[in-house]
Amino acid sequence: MIKPILRICVCILFYVGIFAQETPDERMFKHSNSFWNCKDVLYVVGTGEESNNPELKKIFNEWVSQGRIVKHEDKLDSTDFKKHLFFFGTINSYKYLNEFLPAACKISFPGFNFGNYNFVKKSNAFSLYTSDSTRYFQIGNSLPALKSLWTINCEVSQYIIMEDNSITHHGFLDNNNFSQENHFDLLRARENKFKKYETEYYVFSYDPEIFLNSDYKKLLKAEDDKLKNILKVLDLKTPQRKIECFLYKDIAQKYYMSATPGFGNTFTHAWQNHSIGLASVEHESIHILFDNLIGGYSTFFSEGIVGYYYSSIDSLEWKKNRLNVSKENNFIINKYLPNDSRFSFSALDYSASAFFVKFLIDQYGFEKYKLFFNYAVVEEGLEETYGKTIEQISKEWEGYFEKNKISFGPTRKMIFKIKSDNLPTDSQIFITGDNELFGNWNPGTAVLEKQDNGVWSKEFSFPEGTILNYKITRGSWDNEALDREGNVPPNSIYEVLKNDEILIEIKYWKDTL
Repeated sequence: MIKPILRICVCILFYVGIFAQETPDERMFKHSNSFWNCKDVLYVVGTGEESNNPELKKIFNEWVSQGRIVKHEDKLDSTDFKKHLFFFGTINSYKYLNEFLPAACKISFPGFNFGNYNFVKKSNAFSLYTSDSTRYFQIGNSLPALKSLWTINCEVSQYIIMEDNSITHHGFLDNNNFSQENHFDLLRARENKFKKYETEYYVFSYDPEIFLNSDYKKLLKAEDDKLKNILKVLDLKTPQRKIECFLYKDIAQKYYMSATPGFGNTFTHAWQNHSIGLASVEHESIHILFDNLIGGYSTFFSEGIVGYYYSSIDSLEWKKNRLNVSKENNFIINKYLPNDSRFSFSALDYSASAFFVKFLIDQYGFEKYKLFFNYAVVEEGLEETYGKTIEQISKEWEGYFEKNKISFGPTRKMIFKIKSDNLPTDSQIFITGDNELFGNWNPGTAVLEKQDNGVWSKEFSFPEGTILNYKITRGSWDNEALDREGNVPPNSIYEVLKNDEILIEIKYWKDTL
């Protein structure tokens, strides 16, 4: 089983018209969610010359063993067309694919067309939902391209097009017809908008607005120092190629110029890191280095090695991971380990992965973990590397967990106070972070109240021992608070040990420099 790695309009003002229709949040995963919310999905197998490829047949047989409904393309009847149809294969594994595809996309050997764009390289592949979200296609010009598409698992748009292991185009159809207005050529858009700067380990492409009034060279070179420490702590060889790092100013820009959601994502095998500012560069670079230099397939164990790294260099991070898992009643690690388990990217999932990987390395050593990490099937890797089944290794972890679990203390009151001169009197200020009371990083949830003395404040209650990562905004990431030099700061970290007040003075905001 292969791991999900995710770990334009040519005009520079590429998303202005789009925003008038739907916001990125409304568009992201809209078609994929609609397709997979239907329980009546039919898996359509091709009858072309490559349909007998052993790797494809293995996948098809797995579908059958999992109880999924599978039919060959030439056996579909009128009843089948009322179901949601999923097509997966190479262009040569189907004979009749053009009969099922929407007008916007057609197979034209040796590749495929989207509107006036031709994609004929063997590394090209596409993922596409029809406008009514009843048909879904994952098609590659070759089997390696199809595998690369499969591992991305990042379908935030109606369609994505890949080349050389990364997304190069994405967009939305107009009633199944190609729409130039809603098609995004990512390479050209970044070329028009971004500047470049090269360091020892990175080739940075960035929106200049990120570093207004900042020493961008100093900030970018600092990422080299972080990467050197990653290589040291994780005992990795110096990479023979540089990481391409694309830095976006906000979520909307990142979405339209990379077809990826959230703060940070990688195209691991393309050695690409996509991040909002510098916030997730270090985290995503660990994925790129470890996955490429060691191997790896499971998201749980890939995120776990990142968590292990931070737990190794920061005692508070290790304590936070233990707290997050310890507070769960009847926590069971088994559900995370099999290949078919789903990593939901919650705070608990991240902490559980870090906790378990630290257990494996503490108990059995780092070299064994590297060997295990390279197995595609977790069960096989555990037995070959550690001589244990999932049940046996889980039992061992329970003993490790009991020795390392910690509990929260009594409830403490925390008052956050924000002072910022020269803001309009009706301004709102928010605190956001990795806690439910802080909105779980939603920048416009936890609002502070304006006091008569001109200070914004809010009181929170947390159990003693809670570790908070947080930032200050005025409601969105476009207007987050900056540090005293006018730079986007790292997360503030605070461990709740007593009743306390924190006064934060803010001189600069991202939108008022």
